[in-house]
Amino acid sequence: MSYAVGSTVLALRDASETVINTYGEGVYVGDMPTEDTSVIPENTRLVIEARIRMDDDYPIRDHPLVKLHASYVDNLQETPEQLAEVVAMIKADRAKPFEQRVNWFYERMVLNPCIYLDSGDIVWGFQCWWGNKDKTLTRFPDADIVTVPVPEGNGRWKP
Repeated sequence: MSYAVGSTVLALRDASETVINTYGEGVYVGDMPTEDTSVIPENTRLVIEARIRMDDDYPIRDHPLVKLHASYVDNLQETPEQLAEVVAMIKADRAKPFEQRVNWFYERMVLNPCIYLDSGDIVWGFQCWWGNKDKTLTRFPDADIVTVPVPEGNGRWKP
């Protein structure tokens, strides 16, 4: 399920039929970088570079995205124009400087749902289950609700 930026949500550490351990209520502020993206760790850089080179080794007609979208055209799920857009996107990406492509890939790797809690703390999507408060509480109607501290080192909101 997707949530609009600005949605009020409840962030849970864990839950059972008897207790809900929650970090609290807050607002989904969007997918944000979980770390400083100005320096890419060397091992991560090597993996990204290898992935980009592997994609670049495919002739356009054999690129996995082109094959996937070609099958959609064959099954009348997409138009030939949509396939042409995918081909154009791949060609445009390949025309960009390699370092720019590496940085773009990395920036998207570190994006994660960010929840700004009413307490002023931040919790990340990978640290909790989060979603609509009413639906969550309806699922565990007899559970006690316990507010627990956010993981150490998460920090406070810095807009």
